[in-house]
Amino acid sequence: MYIINPLYDTAFKELIRDHEVAKTIIGTLIGTEVVDISMNISEFNLPNRPEDKLPRSVRLDYCATILDEKGKYQKVLIEMQKTSNLDDIYRFRQYISVAGYGDKERIGDPIPVVTIYFLGFILENVPTPCLKVARQYICMLENKVLKTKEKFVESLTHDAYVIQVPRIQKYESLDSKLETILSVFDQTEKVDLSGFSGLNYKHPVQDGFHKRMIDILSQIAVDPDKREDLQMELNLYEYEYFRSGRMMSLENEIDKKENELAEANYLLSKNARELTKVTDDLTKVSSEYAKVSSEYTKVSSEYTKVSSEYTKVSNEYSKVSNELTKVSSDYTKVSNELKEKDHELKEKDHELKEKDHELKEKDHELKEKDQKFRDTAIELKKEGFSLERISKLTGLSIQEIEDL
Repeated sequence: MYIINPLYDTAFKELIRDHEVAKTIIGTLIGTEVVDISMNISEFNLPNRPEDKLPRSVRLDYCATILDEKGKYQKVLIEMQKTSNLDDIYRFRQYISVAGYGDKERIGDPIPVVTIYFLGFILENVPTPCLKVARQYICMLENKVLKTKEKFVESLTHDAYVIQVPRIQKYESLDSKLETILSVFDQTEKVDLSGFSGLNYKHPVQDGFHKRMIDILSQIAVDPDKREDLQMELNLYEYEYFRSGRMMSLENEIDKKENELAEANYLLSKNARELTKVTDDLTKVSSEYAKVSSEYTKVSSEYTKVSSEYTKVSNEYSKVSNELTKVSSDYTKVSNELKEKDHELKEKDHELKEKDHELKEKDHELKEKDQKFRDTAIELKKEGFSLERISKLTGLSIQEIEDL
């Protein structure tokens, strides 16, 4: 048969609120007969965070009358907790049971406390699914266990029982009440019950309390009101996951993008300074080139003038030979200077080409980063962020975001 998963808060509370079921579960776990039991607190839901007010774990308090080892009636406080998070157990310790320690009007000796934990997670160092943590009276002088009990000690310390639901394995047969109780929480036969987690329970029902547990869980699976409570519980968990997981992921992604943007702006500023320096160098080289070109034109003009007068003064060749040699020497000197300048210009031109190549690569990187910001803006739009928020986070204008 199919039953709802008892790890749901709704199912667990419905199951454990049943008087006979509660008596049987508590009596079986603590190993004694529970004569009578009453719930002191209907339930205590621990919020995920103070600002969320979302119930995630449940604590139920009972006052039970039991038969002690001497066959006498004794009242004890039973504190039962179910949780899927270890931190919740620590946080529950901050609260005082109203049925016991917090009742200032109660007169008489303090009532002993027993705690029972149903855990939806695994304790790494405890291999058993069902653990009892029992107290001992030990004489420190002789290092031996004392077979005695004292009200003072019993009131200040307590036994604890821990059920690790993920460690419960499938039983071939149910040979004890404890195995019967554990079988109801066995998660090895999970099924989907119209969107809710259920269990395919295959064991035959053995007795009244067993049938009562199965009837309660199977009824929840089909009861419209209980299914509505289950859906609300799922919605709350999904909301909690979104708040604690998705938002944190988006915030980390935004921080990462902001760091990338800051780095890109730094590189852009650095490249702009380098470009300004290269431009200044180019202007300086251009000015020197213009100066050399002017000098070359002047020398060429003088050479033409000398050449045109060569015929005229050929008869005076010997006279002006020394002058012509001097002019030729000057020309050679100027020509060498022009070659050196030309070589320098070629080197500068090569440097400018390399700088231009680097600038193109930086521009390509900036375009890729801009595309990443646009992709991020598209994802944020899908997540329902406002255009103003997306614009602030990505640096894109609202018009650019609307055009995406």
